Amino acid sequence: MLSTENWDKTASEINRVTEKLFQKIPVEKRKTFTCDKVKEFFGHQELSQKSIEYFPSFSSAYS
Repeated sequence: MLSTENWDKTASEINRVTEKLFQKIPVEKRKTFTCDKVKEFFGHQELSQKSIEYFPSFSSAYS
């Protein structure tokens, strides 16, 4: 699990911090990124289009 300093919970800020943290992980170690289905992650398509090898996986409230 990776963490960073305090930040606001907007989709654009979530994307910025996620990209920053993913860059610290070697590409061959990146598998998936699990997140909740909340408004903060609505920008996940933007991350998927970047070359950070981002593979979103959404959690289910019923699993």
